[in-house]
Amino acid sequence: MAAEDVQAGAVPETGGQQAEEVPEVEPNVLSIVHNAVPLQSSLNNCVQAVPQLDGTNYSEWKEHLEFYLGILELDQVLNGSALAEPASDVSKEVLEEYNRWKKFDSLCLKFLRLTTAPNIKSSISETGCNTASKYMEIIKERFQTTDKAVAGRLMFELITAKYNESVTTMQQHVLHMTNLAAKLGKLGMKVEDPFLAQFIINSLHDKFDTFHLHYNTVKEIWSVNELTNKRFRSKKNQER
Repeated sequence: MAAEDVQAGAVPETGGQQAEEVPEVEPNVLSIVHNAVPLQSSLNNCVQAVPQLDGTNYSEWKEHLEFYLGILELDQVLNGSALAEPASDVSKEVLEEYNRWKKFDSLCLKFLRLTTAPNIKSSISETGCNTASKYMEIIKERFQTTDKAVAGRLMFELITAKYNESVTTMQQHVLHMTNLAAKLGKLGMKVEDPFLAQFIINSLHDKFDTFHLHYNTVKEIWSVNELTNKRFRSKKNQER
């Protein structure tokens, strides 16, 4: 991005789509990827990088969880079926595969429990939940419904948001609404770019009536980036 675009307060170009947020990787976690660090010694580093599930952040927790389990190569026990304990007369290869899966499943279950708040963890019976996939299933059933309430709150905030120039800049206001839309997308309620641009325009007060009128008279539908850039040019023209 050119320096003048940064000074203009333009939203970075994303090809007309909202940029997907990627969990920030801690430096000590990067060392796990680039170096042959033993799995058990790296487990604690990744646990520290995952936000603790507290009952209100299921989607955020799940996103970080999947990312770091992938780094540790423990996600395979969640993506596949649980292996039944083999009979005593099975081949050596089958027994080795089962023992390997059991080890990975045990580590994955520990990872899930370590990233869960104590009051939630204590309410899940260890006896009836002895595999990582079962633990994840219980968590999903219990907290995925809370996402609906969170999505409702975010949508209400997005629709009713109003720009207040005495509190924030236009760039900060646009970034705030873009962030709300990104959070809704993670909850399965994607806000398309033209709709987000319309929500932003609706959030502007009467001082921007001329800008409103200009938008309503043009045929093309603006993206958020186009809206921001046109608003900046309009402001510069008014200052001349």
